[in-house]
Formats: sequence, C-alpha cells, structure tokens
Amino acid sequence: MNFEIGDKVNFICAGVLYEGIVREFGTKAILVEHTTGDRAGWKVWARESELALVKFPTIPLYVGEWIGESKEVGRTLIGAIKIENKHMPRLVVRWLLDNADNQVLFARAWSGKYEVEDEPLYYVRFISDNRSSYLNLQKNRGRLWVSDYLESDEFKAKFTEKEIKNMNENYWAFAVPVEEVEGE
Repeated sequence: MNFEIGDKVNFICAGVLYEGIVREFGTKAILVEHTTGDRAGWKVWARESELALVKFPTIPLYVGEWIGESKEVGRTLIGAIKIENKHMPRLVVRWLLDNADNQVLFARAWSGKYEVEDEPLYYVRFISDNRSSYLNLQKNRGRLWVSDYLESDEFKAKFTEKEIKNMNENYWAFAVPVEEVEGE
C-alpha cells in the first residue's frame, strides 16, 4: 500500500489500536503521529505492514450539523434519518433522498468519525465590474461595509452560503464564487 504524508491511518502499538497521521518516511518504517488515546501527539515509527489507511465517510457540513444536533437532543439513528421528521432541514432530506449511497454514508457517519466537505466560499458583489462593491464584515464590531474584496485582520469578505443568508436572505442573489472573482 502506498502512503502519503498526511494520510490518516490505524495502527497497533503495544496491543492497542490507535489512529494517527503519517508524518515522515524512513528507510524501513513510517513515522506516525498519534491523534487518539492516551498518547495523542506522540510519534512512533511503524512498519508499513502494521498500518491501515483510514477512510472516513465525507459528508456535507449541513449533514454533519444535523448529526451533531440529533445526538445532542438524544435522537437515535432511526429518528435522525427518518424523512418524516419535521425538524430535519430540507437540505438534509434532499441529500438523503438523492441516492441510497447517501443513506449509507449517513449511517456510517453516525456510528463513528466522519469528515466534512469544505464549504464553498462566496463574495457578495453588488455591482459587476466594480472593485469597490463587495460586502465586507468588520470582524470586531460586526458591522457591514461595501468595499473591495481584499480581506485583512479587520475585515472579512469571503462567506459561506449560510453566513450570507443569515446576514440578509436577499444578499444571496449577489453571491459570486470566490474562484470566479479571483480568476478574473
């Protein structure tokens, strides 16, 4: 098996199963940093044959939020995945009904660890072809400004869909993917 630096792996050390991250390669072993258990942060050299690649299910952020909320209020897996649940967000319902694989991913994520997809980021541009028409949030005061799209320690200009809609639903109509603006 070919490992790469940064891969998540399972390995056995002193008879205990650990999770870790590949950090370095030696001539006969791989340096793995523990991420769980009483040895979190420790590093150990392991033979490649002692390692198994960990593949956690990857789910959208809103599904991860629903799983967390469901566990917090004491729902069971059946209660959390039940489509008739009136508390379940529409996005989660659509994702679950999209295909059967998503239902399996949900169950795997519920039963253990999972990774969340990176959420796309957007600028809010009110006037096309105008470098000074982007929505900015002054971080320390929570005030909104219209300026350029450059971020700083004081101002934020990139937002998730949820952040934009929480500021004002109407701003979503002016959302432009970050890649589109930065590629101009």
